[in-house]
Amino acid sequence: MHTDVQALLRSKNRCLSQLILITEETLRASSTSNALANLDQLLPRFDQKRSAVFKAIELVDRELQKVVPTPGTGLESLIQEQQQLVKNLQGLDSKLLEAFEAAIQSGQREIQQTLQSREKLNRFKSTPASESGEGLDQTL
Repeated sequence: MHTDVQALLRSKNRCLSQLILITEETLRASSTSNALANLDQLLPRFDQKRSAVFKAIELVDRELQKVVPTPGTGLESLIQEQQQLVKNLQGLDSKLLEAFEAAIQSGQREIQQTLQSREKLNRFKSTPASESGEGLDQTL
């Protein structure tokens, strides 16, 4: 029974490590110059990979609930490792969210600048020639 719990905790720690790797990979990809353009591809892949790992974690957790470890069985180090992995994952998730927010804000700024430029350009284009003074030469 002790080895079952140990194996389950190790399995959960491996899953948490996978989540960290997936998050780091996505964080690196989101920090590229064309991150906003690839966001529609990046997010579904990220979500799909993480969802699969979370399903595995749910299975492990169900099995762990069946076999409750007793204190003092030497599993404390695995539990501490698990807590550290979760803490690392939370930190990476925060960085990833910040990177996505930065990419979205950058895109919003670009859109706003483009709209302002179009508005200025359209003001000049929409002025009729009769109002622009072009016909003034002919009447003099």
